[in-house]
Amino acid sequence: MARARPIPNPDPDAPLFVQAALIIGTRLNEMLEYERTLEDPEAVYELHQMRIAAKRLRYTLESFQKVYATYSPFGKEFDAAIETIKALQEHLGEIHDADVLVPRLTEHLVGMLKDGYGKERHGEPRVGVHFVDFEAGEGVLTLCRESRAVRDARYALLLQDWKALKQRGFFERLQGLLRAAITEDALSAVLQESPSRPKTSARRRAPHSVSTPENDDAQNSHTTEPTSRPARTRRRAASVS
Repeated sequence: MARARPIPNPDPDAPLFVQAALIIGTRLNEMLEYERTLEDPEAVYELHQMRIAAKRLRYTLESFQKVYATYSPFGKEFDAAIETIKALQEHLGEIHDADVLVPRLTEHLVGMLKDGYGKERHGEPRVGVHFVDFEAGEGVLTLCRESRAVRDARYALLLQDWKALKQRGFFERLQGLLRAAITEDALSAVLQESPSRPKTSARRRAPHSVSTPENDDAQNSHTTEPTSRPARTRRRAASVS
């Protein structure tokens, strides 16, 4: 199993939504790295790694779910994003289950058949028709076929859903949501302070100095906070979960 990508330039004193955007963005990019292998149904290892990356992303989103629901106007969108990633994870999970199960069933089938051939103790070829439970073997073979069919169907659904997500800009919208939540209003709500500017103008605009790791240059990205906010206040925001 591939190790999780390290979080670039973590800052424990950064505001909570800045940390959330950095961590979630890293996990999102980690999953998106496997997009190029989606067109190959036999890329078993890569599809398995993509499943793991999707699981990490889902659990990371869920860990911040209450924060976005309570302290930002994007709770519903955030919940919907979790369900979308969960569906992708389930597709990839069914594919992986079949990839693991069918070889084990095949091994079992070979073991069932081996008693039906070979040589007797005296060196003569084995003869007879009742050494193998062909009915049981047929059942195992049927299960292999059914597992393969389920795998193929899930793979087709994965490609279909992924294409639909790309067409509607789901991943870009999720990245935009992470940026938009980093506002003075959102931080003030977490800190239980009075916002320094009207909600209608601040809530949907992220500071230009804050970015999420949307590409491989993410390790060079950093955040800049307003100089008017004391360091003690930043530490309080980072500690809220």
